[in-house]
Amino acid sequence: MDGNKRTGLGAADLFLHLNELEFKENESNDFIYHFITKVASGQSSLEECRTWFKDNVVSNLSQS
Repeated sequence: MDGNKRTGLGAADLFLHLNELEFKENESNDFIYHFITKVASGQSSLEECRTWFKDNVVSNLSQS
């Protein structure tokens, strides 16, 4: 409710953009919402976060 999840997502999205990366295309962005909610509630370990980013981030260089 205080915006920390949105701020964290915005920071992650900016970091990815600056490094020519982006979240994978998906029919729904629910996968991002569920991940952020899990992290914010303390139910995700650092290793799980690393794995999630490896699985859900791609290079956007091919789109240029």
